[in-house]
Amino acid sequence: MGQADDHIARSWDDFYDDPKYADVPFLADVPDESLVDWHGRGLLPTGGRAIDLGCGPGRNALWLARHGFEVEGVDLSGRGLALAAERAEAAGLTVAWHRRSIFDHPMPAGAFALVHDAGLLHHLAPAVQRRYVARVLRALEPGSGRLSLTCFAPESDAPRAADAPDQDAASRTGWSFTPEELLELLADFEILELRRMVAQPAGAPRMGADFLWVVLAAPGPSGGA
Repeated sequence: MGQADDHIARSWDDFYDDPKYADVPFLADVPDESLVDWHGRGLLPTGGRAIDLGCGPGRNALWLARHGFEVEGVDLSGRGLALAAERAEAAGLTVAWHRRSIFDHPMPAGAFALVHDAGLLHHLAPAVQRRYVARVLRALEPGSGRLSLTCFAPESDAPRAADAPDQDAASRTGWSFTPEELLELLADFEILELRRMVAQPAGAPRMGADFLWVVLAAPGPSGGA
């Protein structure tokens, strides 16, 4: 990893080790409500290779492993991945964990039935967001592959990428998107659903906050491998 990646990794390691963040909803060992919803409605692949980008402590990766996917999780934070590995061992689940940048991780063309991103895109600097989207598109199985995305809406109080293009890329504040900005960024995908995440109460078996967008997308006619 480069120097910038090391800085980001240390920032997230400190976050996971700080007890004042222990009750943050996305640290609970429960999946995104959207992932469960789409699976239940038959909108996701029924198995195959899946990758959780920016997986953190692994809550979504583990849910996917429980539901028949061959899963790998990628994150810069060694502490986040250590927590994920502990959870996997306790649950008797197998996930391949990788500590590296998404831009360094091998993602062969057409390799994945499902790419899940619960908060990586909105922490990437605006200058590399299109590069990230292109990598994801290429890595999905043509036609049948699916991207499941969770990211900040403007009500999250995260600045819009268009308004803060030079903000420190290591900031955990991240950037937010309007629906129009998401549709433009994902122009090479077919958007199957774009909606607000459904808020979930504390202790619920799913994670949900209504200041987030959730997007389910498939490679468009000219996209994919």
